[in-house]
Parts: sequence; C-alpha cells; structure tokens
Amino acid sequence: MTATRPREPANGQHQPLNRQAERIAREGIELSLSTLADLIGHACVALAPMGGFA
Repeated sequence: MTATRPREPANGQHQPLNRQAERIAREGIELSLSTLADLIGHACVALAPMGGFA
C-alpha cells in the first residue's frame, strides 16, 4: 500500500501568503507571514538579474 498526498489545488502556486502559511502549518512547520514575505522578496532580488523581476 502506498501513501498518497492530498491533491494540489489547481491554482496552488497562486495562493495568498496567509493561505500558504496555514497550509505549511498543517505540515508542522510554523512560518510567519513576514518570514514568507521576506523569502519572496529575497527570491525576487536574486532573480532580478535574469530579467523581468525588477
């Protein structure tokens, strides 16, 4: 018998940060909205040299 993961919502990549935080919390990882926002900001800065993120 294999374990199955819950099906991802069709728009799972476009969830607001508060929903993502709730979903991650259900996995046992507590992250604040400010931490998630910081991660997004750092990713944008890191990807900016590739274009389209400035």
